[in-house]
Amino acid sequence: MEENNQYSGGGGITFRQLLLIIRANIFLIVAIIVIATVIGMVYYMTRKTTYTATRSMIVICKNEETSSDSNIYNDLTATSRMIPTIAGFCKQEVVISRAQEIYDTSNTGTISKGGVSVSYDESGNNYFMYISYTDVTPELARAKVMAISMAEKEIVETIDDKGKPVYVRMTTDITFVDNITDMADAQNIPCVMNGGSKMTVVLAVIIGVIAAVLVVLLRYLLDDTLKTKEELERVTGTQVFAFLNDVNTEGGDGKNG
Repeated sequence: MEENNQYSGGGGITFRQLLLIIRANIFLIVAIIVIATVIGMVYYMTRKTTYTATRSMIVICKNEETSSDSNIYNDLTATSRMIPTIAGFCKQEVVISRAQEIYDTSNTGTISKGGVSVSYDESGNNYFMYISYTDVTPELARAKVMAISMAEKEIVETIDDKGKPVYVRMTTDITFVDNITDMADAQNIPCVMNGGSKMTVVLAVIIGVIAAVLVVLLRYLLDDTLKTKEELERVTGTQVFAFLNDVNTEGGDGKNG
């Protein structure tokens, strides 16, 4: 059977070979890292600064039949079942529309569903719900989250003419932790700035290094030319008695064997 001597690139890469590969492609590596760093810096410098205002509230649910029951365990059990539904209402059209009506009484602009975020957790004997809104200024973020939280409270506590809950199956009581009662006090709602982080540039550099190494290794693995004495011996099946090193990569000191 005729032996197939086509080189397949096997044999792995030694640490010395890796250093030689990096040395031979140093300009490509530097170029990729520089490009990634520039992209990261541009993103950091041009990213629009936004502000997120968050309003906290305590949610308590009770079964209508046992609404007079003061057993805290029953309240927590009911709230744990219903709070995902109540939190989900924050992005429902019924709440957004009502929030827009509340907001328009003293402001102009639109409340976007995409600017709303909501989360909840249990702390002690209470379930806390956190409604947040993100906008381009602290004043807008606070005013809009105020309107949304007011609309949320109004909607989930809506009852029909028979006193039955309309949107949730249990009577619900929402108490705002911040005790802010109207739009005039909305400026006291906590708000944080979401500016571009310097970590973006650091991550860009790290990604650039990783990308450069991968590109160089990929080029090496796809290159089927013979580079070492061992590769030549493996392909030809014969012993190599003499060879000349690449002056640019091996330092120029020839070897004989």
